[in-house]
Amino acid sequence: MKNVAKILAVVFVFSLVLTCFGLPVHAATEERTLVTAITPEAPGNVPDSAVSMPGGWAGMKITVGANDLHVTALGRWYTPESNATHNFLIANMDGSLVLDYGRAVTNAPAGAAEGFVYAPIEGGVVLSAHTSYYIVSDYWGATDKFYSGGVATTTDAATIDGIVIGTYEFYAAPGICWGPLDLKYTVEVPDPTDPPATEPIPTDPPVTEPAPTDPPVTESAPTDPPATEPAPTEPEAPMIVEKPLVESITPDTPGNVEGSAISMPAGWAGMKITIGDKDVHVTALGRWYTPESNATHNFLIANMDGSLVLDYGVAVANAPVGAAEGFVYATINGGITLKANTSYYIISDYWGDRDKFYAGGAAITSNVATIDGVVILSGNEYQFTAAPGIGWGPLDLIYAEEENPKTGDGTIGVAAFCALIAMGGLAVITKKKPE
Repeated sequence: MKNVAKILAVVFVFSLVLTCFGLPVHAATEERTLVTAITPEAPGNVPDSAVSMPGGWAGMKITVGANDLHVTALGRWYTPESNATHNFLIANMDGSLVLDYGRAVTNAPAGAAEGFVYAPIEGGVVLSAHTSYYIVSDYWGATDKFYSGGVATTTDAATIDGIVIGTYEFYAAPGICWGPLDLKYTVEVPDPTDPPATEPIPTDPPVTEPAPTDPPVTESAPTDPPATEPAPTEPEAPMIVEKPLVESITPDTPGNVEGSAISMPAGWAGMKITIGDKDVHVTALGRWYTPESNATHNFLIANMDGSLVLDYGVAVANAPVGAAEGFVYATINGGITLKANTSYYIISDYWGDRDKFYAGGAAITSNVATIDGVVILSGNEYQFTAAPGIGWGPLDLIYAEEENPKTGDGTIGVAAFCALIAMGGLAVITKKKPE
């Protein structure tokens, strides 16, 4: 008993010392959901639904952020028309399983309200930083309700990259998945019981320098002031200003909305542009938004041979709630330079009849680049139709330019470009299909 008492006393004293120095005695964790807000799209797999998928697996692809993700549970959207029990899988991009069948199983309680129902994972599972994974759940045919798309707002722990069906057939769609699905993860947070660190109180007064006993020697003032040279004036540095490529635009016929004469299935469309005689440094890409549009859209930029200059996920436009009709821009971190006297395809994604865009927009542009016409990405091919100043979307870009602050003359040091969306099919170019 004496030994036990000694051990407890040592533990108490150690904890007291840590507390006195402002150090936490223990770490605290908090469980969060990846999805912070979601708007499910059309319901599927229920009698009389326009969307139907036979029993199988569907869900989402995610990419983990800058830190490893410790997942403690997986969730699936439940409605009274859904089956009560569902299973999950997590797989690497090569199809190998990270979480196998039977480890995470949701069981909605009787009378559960519509919303996410979560399946805890015993011991959790760690997903590596900067790594992509497939997360899917099982569906049981026409009597098991799910949603064909869920537009989600997520934390920065991971991004939802798009829809996954069956044996990991992937369709790129930022923030959208089938189900919808969710996950819970843990993060370390400051423990509110830990006292703040305190600074030690000094016991000795600071040392002071003795006052000098003799006054300093002073120089006699010169009788004539020295001649002074005028200070050289340095030229003022040029300013970097950001400008849109499209200075004005008149969108044409609306497309991809119910009742419209123009319809294009979900896919990619936009414009071909040609840069002028100076390189253009693009800092953002824009897409015309209306209240009938999806809030989130992605962009691609490709060379004429189809190789990508800007890949999926680098520029993602998110229209804020209540946004007015007009361009919504996606910032490109660090920007991207398009070469002088070179042509590029710029396209954006579209999500069928519920995602409004315009079939043509006659644009007046700055002199850094021209819009050459409409582009559609059909399968693995870019289909181009010449139409000066017109693209589908419409699309735009923001570019950076050096401007002399004295004269106001602009000289392109870093430049701009733009993107819009197409119909037709000339100049078919083969390209690797985006995921």
